[in-house]
Amino acid sequence: MKNTEYRHIGSALHQLLGELKISNRVHEQKVLETFEKIMGEAFCRRAKAVKIEHGSLFIEVISSVWRQELFYQKLTIRDRINSELKENIVKEIIFR
Repeated sequence: MKNTEYRHIGSALHQLLGELKISNRVHEQKVLETFEKIMGEAFCRRAKAVKIEHGSLFIEVISSVWRQELFYQKLTIRDRINSELKENIVKEIIFR
């Protein structure tokens, strides 16, 4: 009889993602999926997370005035996202 080791599906999946070297992409996708919930509907009427690559979150903003205002809140936004997700996923924010 074969020696079979049982594991929780979550830990097996986490190990598989690490071996495939895509766990970072999965975590980054989580930022895009939860952005509106984290930042709120009012914020997202003026700014939308469009993509994230290698820890850089790209946010599309409706106007240059709003972009300038958000620039001063960059660290607060980054910290809020990372804190909510309990991971240091977002390293930089780029406004467009």
